[in-house]
Amino acid sequence: MRRIMTCVAPLLAMAALAEAETHTIVVDLTSITPETLEVAPGDTIIFDSVCAMRVSTGSECIADGILSGVNAPPFCNGFQWTIPELATAQLPIFGESFNDGCNDNRTAMINVISGQTIAVPGEYATIGDAIAAAESGDRISIAAGAYFEHDLLIDKTITLQGETNPDGSPGVKIDAQQQGRVFELVGGGPQPGEPGLIIMDNLVITGGDVDGNGGGVLISNCSPILRNCLIVENACTGTGGGVHVRRDAQGSSWINAAPDFSRCVIRNNEAQDGGGLYCYGDDFGSGCEPNITGCVINDNTASDGIGGMHHVGGGEATVDDSIICGNFPGQYAGNVEIEGGSCTLSNCVDGDGDGVIDSCEAGDADGILYVPSEYPTLEMAWEELTDGDTIAIAAGTYFLEDLDEEALVAEEMAVSIIGETNADGTPATILDGEGSDFEGIYIQGSDSDEHLMVIEHVHFRRFGGGSGVALTNGSGYIRNCIFEGSYDSSTGLRVGNFQGTVEDCWIIDSTSNFIGGLNFVDWDGHPASDITVTNCIIENNYGSFPWGGGNGGVYFFLGSNSDGDTSIGGTAHFVDCTITGNSGNNGGIDLSPQWDVTLTSTTVCGNETPGQIYGGTWTDAGGNCVEDICDDCSVCPGDLDGNGEVGVDDLLILLSEYGNDCSDGCDSDLNDNGEVDVDDLLNMLSYFGNNC
Repeated sequence: MRRIMTCVAPLLAMAALAEAETHTIVVDLTSITPETLEVAPGDTIIFDSVCAMRVSTGSECIADGILSGVNAPPFCNGFQWTIPELATAQLPIFGESFNDGCNDNRTAMINVISGQTIAVPGEYATIGDAIAAAESGDRISIAAGAYFEHDLLIDKTITLQGETNPDGSPGVKIDAQQQGRVFELVGGGPQPGEPGLIIMDNLVITGGDVDGNGGGVLISNCSPILRNCLIVENACTGTGGGVHVRRDAQGSSWINAAPDFSRCVIRNNEAQDGGGLYCYGDDFGSGCEPNITGCVINDNTASDGIGGMHHVGGGEATVDDSIICGNFPGQYAGNVEIEGGSCTLSNCVDGDGDGVIDSCEAGDADGILYVPSEYPTLEMAWEELTDGDTIAIAAGTYFLEDLDEEALVAEEMAVSIIGETNADGTPATILDGEGSDFEGIYIQGSDSDEHLMVIEHVHFRRFGGGSGVALTNGSGYIRNCIFEGSYDSSTGLRVGNFQGTVEDCWIIDSTSNFIGGLNFVDWDGHPASDITVTNCIIENNYGSFPWGGGNGGVYFFLGSNSDGDTSIGGTAHFVDCTITGNSGNNGGIDLSPQWDVTLTSTTVCGNETPGQIYGGTWTDAGGNCVEDICDDCSVCPGDLDGNGEVGVDDLLILLSEYGNDCSDGCDSDLNDNGEVDVDDLLNMLSYFGNNC
């Protein structure tokens, strides 16, 4: 048992730093020499390496985030490490060639000697007693077995090294038995502060249960390294059932919270939010910056938040070569960067049947993805879509400015989006792109009629920079939707190679630099469209292209695209629709000779282009009104109060507005010349007494 007076320790540390040594490690294509090397904090390691080689600390070709360097072409000047202020620990290293990756031969072991090694249960019966006795720099070596301990506080830089089982899995189980938190790791303090470079190896951390944050591990203002640990079946009433990481050190720029998790499993933990892992960073310094490498975060739950991993506030979590799956609700959210080789979907997959999760895949159990009760955001639900699925979105307004993607695209899938309605039947689900670069929602089927594509009871508002909402290459219907206020190059609604209906929809108030309203585009190589548009209003849209050809109303595309596809024509039938007040380079309906277009009981009036319908021929199936002036389509012109007759009250309304500027439109401007004048009065008198 150690007997070092604390007043002597700083002198020893200073002496160690004064005697820092320089070492050399040689890395070639087949090996690393020497195979073992003993160093101390502050020592320098110079790597004499072949070109195009990366060397990292870590095991099984998975970096642990402690040290890494690369001898990069074309100059290949080599690199060096300075050993940080770690406690006594083992740092396995491996070499990864740019050409052939890494292999079992290019490995070695660096032994950092910084303090003494304390054995549990050899010298101390409990882990807690050993932690209390240890000083910064020491290592606690723990024999395999179960230890029933809780509320273990570590506020110094030490190593907890558990023994492994023969298969390499963690052999040390620390079970809090629901008596409190398992570990609390704390750094910080006055400058330079305790860095909290705590290393925890080969531990099973379980049974934590706390009223607050961090059921298994609470990490505050420090940067521990957890390697080959299993954090399982912990719970808390707050955030971070498995792990809670927090940087809360305003004004103390030297304090970090950047833990590294390498080859860890975080599973079956529970919390209000961040069932597996929760990160919070204040807005000072670097924030909270955990690194997750070669880990699995699965089957964690949250009662009111994200089941898997949630990062809020300053900083960013990095997830590399890891799997986040099977968590409910949602796999991750917030400031999380998902990097190469990672998978973040609902279904965990054990491809080789060895009991270890090795991948994940999309797919909701019942095919109905509820937002936000099952999937907190539309984007999370979208990532899980498979052919035939439906996203059911509860009533409310959903702002799309925080989406990672500029557009939500479903390719080769027939999927549906269904909202809820208000008491009056109007859409109560609003998807709003205000203030964002969100381009649109594109559903591109596979030309199969096995599953319908449906959009129903949704109000799409202020999409910009893309194609708005598009439904192509399949069959189905769009019903009771509003497409409003699209801008930039966005179209209100685009359909193509589609067999189905558009019913009871409004396409209104869009301003586009090409097509503002409703766009039909069919391409060769897919079945032609057969679309019926019923009881829809297409009004007050604007479309203007710098070289002409823009349209604010209805546009049938003719031409080809940058991929070499050539347009074809389908069939479109308008029934009981109103197309009015659209403008730009053109307004009204811009036909293509390739399309067969029929109108029944439809009004096309008041659009910018004289004649209203142009560019091709159409079939009049009866009951239509196509007029430049909408009053010419009125069933009762002059009935300004809508009581079914033209009388004194209507005349008084007109006289009260006499002389008004009606350039933006008003009911009393019966001849649509932009003002209420004598001609409108004469028209009123000509209608006077009509019973409508």
